[in-house]
Amino acid sequence: MGGRHLRADSGQSHTSTKDGVLTGKMQPERLVSFEEMAKMILLSAGRTIDSVSGDAANASAQKSWSNKYVNLAEDTNLSLYTKNLIVTSAASRAAAIHTILEALNIPRQSAATSPFKDVDASNPFYQDILTAVQYGIITGDVDAAGKPTGKVRPADPLKRAELATIILRAVKLKCQ
Repeated sequence: MGGRHLRADSGQSHTSTKDGVLTGKMQPERLVSFEEMAKMILLSAGRTIDSVSGDAANASAQKSWSNKYVNLAEDTNLSLYTKNLIVTSAASRAAAIHTILEALNIPRQSAATSPFKDVDASNPFYQDILTAVQYGIITGDVDAAGKPTGKVRPADPLKRAELATIILRAVKLKCQ
């Protein structure tokens, strides 16, 4: 499918201060905000903020370390990055899948039915979730014994480790 490589400096391995300075701490259990998600996904997709100028249209990103990343997300037409999005809010699992597919230009696949109890055709991210399953980007939840639960929890907030795993799988797919 293409040839992008996961960048070592993509911000996926360490958290940062409110000014965007890396702290050196992974904190894989921490929830991911939309601003962090923009940085992680865009850099993993090979996009940089080098040529970004001016402020993002999104007021919640202005005067923030994430201003240029959100501006880039807007310029790249990542559909969830609207001027009304509160970029400091936690991103959902489905929002992350949707944004990754958009940023990496992974084509949506059609599927007859959802394998998940908690995802039906009324979910706005239905096609994105099923596409991610078909490509092996996500597999759904498992219980303590490793058995599938039949759920993916699309509206639940996403942890850093989960996002890093999903991004890695999507980038590997693009590199095939």
